Amino acid sequence: MLSYKEKIIKWSGDEDGNTFIGINSYMRYLSKHLFYDYEPTLGAYPEFEARLNEWLNNIESEEDQKSLVRLIPNLFYIGREELNSLHKTAFESVVCHWLFDQKVARIDKIDFSTELKEMIDSTWFCPITDSFRINQFYHVNNISSIHEFRPDWRSLKKFGSDERIQNYIQNNNVKQIVLLEDFVGTGTQVFHPIKYCVETFKLKVLFVPLVICNPGCEKIKEINNENFSFNPVIHIPKEFLINKLGYTNISLIEFISLSEKLYDTVMGTNDKSKVKQFGYSDTGSLTVMFSNTPNNSLPLIHVESSSWKPLFKRHSRS
Repeated sequence: MLSYKEKIIKWSGDEDGNTFIGINSYMRYLSKHLFYDYEPTLGAYPEFEARLNEWLNNIESEEDQKSLVRLIPNLFYIGREELNSLHKTAFESVVCHWLFDQKVARIDKIDFSTELKEMIDSTWFCPITDSFRINQFYHVNNISSIHEFRPDWRSLKKFGSDERIQNYIQNNNVKQIVLLEDFVGTGTQVFHPIKYCVETFKLKVLFVPLVICNPGCEKIKEINNENFSFNPVIHIPKEFLINKLGYTNISLIEFISLSEKLYDTVMGTNDKSKVKQFGYSDTGSLTVMFSNTPNNSLPLIHVESSSWKPLFKRHSRS
């Protein structure tokens, strides 16, 4: 089988050759500056170009291989530095504004920094699931806080005691809670922990997902409570999700038929009950994070099976 480089040389003479020459230059840049830090492949897994060769050679059809190559520039890859920027934006542009709204503080006051410190001390910053790196959020934003414990609320809902949580809130003068998550697809995983937090403890609660897909936005909006606020850093609109709902941007249409055509090959003998043709709940995301690939993203990107080697192998819980 031809290597990726050999394929590009061959395709460069085709009618659409300039497209692949441009994609190749772009991909070389991404490989050097972004794709190199994908954590699930830092161990015994091959580097990006080797994974790319295996990924393209999963199939024999040259036209399908070309479609896979055209898919790569459309991936929304969030690298380590990009995630740091999202953490900073979440705090500076979302959380701080919300905190001042709660207190109606004046930003031009001489004791502004003292007032902000007081508001931060009365705020409990917590992740919703263990995928959000709460310590990174504190470090990147240089947050000093009296709150030593920063549990994820999905675990608290499952194993926690309402009474002990309430005692912690009272003993530590918690006035408001900020819940954080790195990526939300459909919202089903975060919905109940948020609802539990809002309805049980009667405090002002802000939910800040760093990245959220449109189905997740619609789900979170079902939490209709005057104490609850919701403000994502990045919202992926339905036009940039690949599925059969009829909203997909025209430039992405070819990947709908590609995902359907390759689904059985991608899944092999894997369980198809949860991972549908367009990912979990057929979300159709193109997101890849340096720490992992969400299962809401297209299976042909991240699934490993008896008949498919992925480009960005997803590290699953099971």
